[in-house]
Amino acid sequence: FNSHLTSVSGASEPFTLYISNQHVTFSKDGSAYDVAIPDAAIHFVAGATPSSSFAANTWSTTVPDDNNDPFMSGFGWQVPVSGLSGGINPVTWTADFSASVEGLSLNWQWSAAVYTTFTDDMSLVGATPVDGAGGFSQSGSPANYSDYVVGGARGGGGSNFTGSNSGTGSVSDIPVIPEPSSLALMALVGGSGVFIRRKLFS
Repeated sequence: FNSHLTSVSGASEPFTLYISNQHVTFSKDGSAYDVAIPDAAIHFVAGATPSSSFAANTWSTTVPDDNNDPFMSGFGWQVPVSGLSGGINPVTWTADFSASVEGLSLNWQWSAAVYTTFTDDMSLVGATPVDGAGGFSQSGSPANYSDYVVGGARGGGGSNFTGSNSGTGSVSDIPVIPEPSSLALMALVGGSGVFIRRKLFS
């Protein structure tokens, strides 16, 4: 599973978006699934070189602007041994959004692809921070596992490393939180309904 921003408006750099309490939920073959997606912080810094890393169950991505669909968050989920039959619908991605400045609005999408080999250590994935980085057309492509993509989920394999994008979800009037220290951020990323607004996206 992976997600990315398609646009951000309402403020000038620098600012940070925080995405927490993310879940992908769906039901199939009589079972309900709830996949917890790691938190994310996307730092917009004018002139920055795009980069993305993973630590403490949080994706940290730095970009100069909202061009080229900045990576938001992602996770490698192992399909049950029995597999899943096709045609799963609906699949819903929920998330809480907050920001370091007021007035922000954004649009975002998610997608999913299938890999025959992957890792449960997201720091090893090599997620591309923006479209075109490292020669990969889609942000969030797991560069270090690209040899193992196959058809399935929303993707057809080949050079489609993320799967086809969903429709576009929108979030407006994103609530503001103070820019945290590194210690405060560790407490923040757990997700608090006091400061953040939940958005559902199927």
